Amino acid sequence: TRQVLADVATTRGPPAAVGKADELARISTTEKAALRRKFEERFDSDQQATYDDHRWGKAQY
Repeated sequence: TRQVLADVATTRGPPAAVGKADELARISTTEKAALRRKFEERFDSDQQATYDDHRWGKAQY
């Protein structure tokens, strides 16, 4: 734990290994949309509208 904290303090950000793990874990907007559609299909449901959807005119709130 101390080593990680020291690395963060030294580099003023996450250590290279953590940064690489974050990079590998990221998924694109297209992949996120595909996951949402799969969940909607699998569970026979729709994603709930949020305040942001209403705010930006995407859906009824």
